[in-house]
Amino acid sequence: MNEPCLSWVDLSDPADAAEAADLVIIGEEIGPDGTESYFGTPGIATVHRVHVDQVLKGTLDDQEIRVLSVPESACGTGPVDRYPNGDPLDVSGPAEYFLTDDEGQWRTQTPSAGVMMIPADGVLPWDPTGPTPSPAP
Repeated sequence: MNEPCLSWVDLSDPADAAEAADLVIIGEEIGPDGTESYFGTPGIATVHRVHVDQVLKGTLDDQEIRVLSVPESACGTGPVDRYPNGDPLDVSGPAEYFLTDDEGQWRTQTPSAGVMMIPADGVLPWDPTGPTPSPAP
């Protein structure tokens, strides 16, 4: 049986990602922490542990959270490449996480949106205190 393929909203702009997020944090991925069911498919989504350094939007008291990395949908009849562009939570170093509360489980917003690396200059992709930086003309 063919399942419908999902299309995802474009959240590549940090301001759009922040607006859509329930929680925005600065943190670092600690490592994978098992798998969970998603789209009704057991074990399709990887879960990661993330250390929380700072909360920029939302409320959170924990210093470490579990975050489900949303996979591509299991559409069609062939095998599913869960993360064709790589797991967005499989990152090294400080990052800004844009997360959705899915019935008590934190998750990325889409298979490609939810994590933006913080560059070496430390300028946040989304800063709640000011405008998002844009490239010079």
